[in-house]
Amino acid sequence: MSLNERVCKILVEAAANEVQGSPGQKGDAIGPDLPLVGEYSQLDSLGLVSLIFAAETKIQDEFGVSITLVDDTVMDNQESKFQTLGDLVEHVTELLNAQGIEDQ
Repeated sequence: MSLNERVCKILVEAAANEVQGSPGQKGDAIGPDLPLVGEYSQLDSLGLVSLIFAAETKIQDEFGVSITLVDDTVMDNQESKFQTLGDLVEHVTELLNAQGIEDQ
């Protein structure tokens, strides 16, 4: 399994937990196209924060490295890394690559 696929699996699981925990939300369409922010998001702001925390924790458990998903560079970037779950997967994969974690 590629690094990107491993990250996607971790983030889909984390998102499923958050979506299913939100009142009135359904977790039947959780995948890379899942909107994380905006009008069509199934997460409220607290759900997004919880997803980010869960993702950082699960990544550390899986890969043994600590990453920070939200920092000044992400917030200043014109293209949000949090529009969709797929965008977040790409962002996490880039952060892991920067720490020397690559496909095995």
